[in-house]
Amino acid sequence: MSVLAKDERLEAERRRLSPYLSRVLDRAAQLALEVHADFLSVEHVIGAVLRDEESAANQTIVFAFADPETLGLELLALSPGIMVVGSAATRPFSPRAVEALERARRWAAATGSERVEIDSLCAAAASVLPVELLAALRDAGYRDVVPPEPSASDPSGPAPSVRLAEAAKLALSRATKATARASEPAIGPARIFHACLQAGPELEGRVGLTAARARLVLEGSFVDRSPLPNRELGADETLLAFLSRLPARGGSLELLAACHHESTPELSELLLRHKIAPELLRRAAAELTDPD
Repeated sequence: MSVLAKDERLEAERRRLSPYLSRVLDRAAQLALEVHADFLSVEHVIGAVLRDEESAANQTIVFAFADPETLGLELLALSPGIMVVGSAATRPFSPRAVEALERARRWAAATGSERVEIDSLCAAAASVLPVELLAALRDAGYRDVVPPEPSASDPSGPAPSVRLAEAAKLALSRATKATARASEPAIGPARIFHACLQAGPELEGRVGLTAARARLVLEGSFVDRSPLPNRELGADETLLAFLSRLPARGGSLELLAACHHESTPELSELLLRHKIAPELLRRAAAELTDPD
C-alpha cells in the first residue's frame, strides 16, 4: 500500500513515466518515512533507485567502478529528514530516537532553557526504551536525572525549536559513529543513552551507572525495532518540476541524467564526483534497461 498522498499532478507524471519509475516512487516514499521527512523529494527517489541492484542506474554506477552504497550514503546526507550528517557517518534516527529528541526539547522548553543539555538528552533516551530494558538498567544502578514532567508541555504539538548543547551534540555524533560501525540502519535511543554516558564520570555519577556497565546491559538491544509512524507524504514542488523534465517513459537512467541540470547543482556535483557523467548515462541507455 502506497504512503503517497493523492496528488493529481504526481499521478499524471506516474502515468507518463515508465512503469518501473512509477513503482520506484512508492519505494521512495517508504525511504522518506524511514528518515522522517515531511515530504517526498528528488533525493528520496534517487535513493530508492540506488537501492535496487537490478535498476539500470545501479548497474551503470557499478560499471563506472563507483559504489552505489557509498553514493547512496552521500545522497542521504543531502536528503530532507531527521538525521545526523557527518564526515565519518550519516544515519537517520529511529522512531523512538525521534521521540526522545522531541521529549528532550520539550523538557528544556518547560524550564525556559535555551539548550538541550546532556542530562536531559540522556534521560529522554532512557524514557523511551522498552520497559524491560529500562528495568534492567535500573537494576544495574541507573537512576533518573529528574527533568520537568513531560506533561508540563503539550505532547501533541510540534516540539519546540531548542538547540542542542555542545555536549549533547557530541553524544549524538558518538552515537552515529557507533551505529555506523555496527552497520545498524538508524540511531536508536539505546545508542544515544550509551553515548551520553560516555561523556564522562560526572554524568555517570549523577545517574549511578557507568558507560561500560550500561553497554553490558544494552548489548544486543541497540537496534530500535519499533514501527515507523503511519502517515501520508506529499510530493515536494521541486520533485514535481523535476519529474516533468523527464522524457515520456523515462526510467532510472533518465532520472540520473536529469540531475545534471542547472536546478540541481548539488546532485550534479555528487554524480560527477563518482564519475557518473551525462555521456556515460547516454551510452548506458543504449545497453541497459530497468526491470519490467
